[in-house]
Amino acid sequence: MVSEPYLIAIAIVGSLSLFILIYFAIRRASTVWAQYRGPQVVICPETRQPAGVQVDLTRAEKAAFLDLSTDLRLSSCSRWPEREGCGQECLTQLESAPGECGVRFQLEHWYRGKPCVFCRKTFGPIQWHDHRPSLVTAAGEFVAWNDIAAEKLS
Repeated sequence: MVSEPYLIAIAIVGSLSLFILIYFAIRRASTVWAQYRGPQVVICPETRQPAGVQVDLTRAEKAAFLDLSTDLRLSSCSRWPEREGCGQECLTQLESAPGECGVRFQLEHWYRGKPCVFCRKTFGPIQWHDHRPSLVTAAGEFVAWNDIAAEKLS
């Protein structure tokens, strides 16, 4: 018969192993969320024009959590519903440069080093939760970036 301290040690090691596995699975799923959340801009392989897409995060996170692989599929595209049955070849762009197709990344890159039209200070890191930058059109109108379709940003 197995002694009680031995059973306790096995339970502790098993619990610790399970905790470590869950930790890494959650970490992987949160990395997928951070890389693919929000609107993305890709070049449609069919038209060679920008398209605004969103990744099916639930599917991608679930795949990352369960088996540590990424299963990317689109949940929306600016070319849908007309081309909804496409092969989603544009996903290779997202996979090859995760995060760089994101609208936030592209806007931060665009603003970097440019002066504010009001105070003339050069933009540093964008504080999206505090002071969101906007665009001044040629007519002098202010437009928030979230009012512009992702595929029109370029």
